[in-house]
Amino acid sequence: MLRWYDRLSEQQFGWRGVDDDEIATAIQSYAPDQAVAIWQNKAERLIAQVKPAAYQDAATYLRKAGAVKALRKEKEQWDKYMLDLRETHARKRRLMEILDSLDGKPIMNKRR
Repeated sequence: MLRWYDRLSEQQFGWRGVDDDEIATAIQSYAPDQAVAIWQNKAERLIAQVKPAAYQDAATYLRKAGAVKALRKEKEQWDKYMLDLRETHARKRRLMEILDSLDGKPIMNKRR
């Protein structure tokens, strides 16, 4: 499945009727890096819409990617990705609030 997904992704046609999230969920146990990359890409596309509802949807995929990274004990790498995401989108206040809520810490503690 992953081989066909990669091939179609390169052609930028995508799979009709199959969501990227379904693919990432299906491959997360045997291809975790690819699953994380799919979720990150999906989240970044949603963030680019610059809509609060899209930010909420992006958080769903970031949580999934973060959970896989945590299982693989790659917290430092994940924290760097999240920091880069924050720096890139620092002016999007609502997004920052949503990112702050991802690890369940109060917003005030995250900003210091």
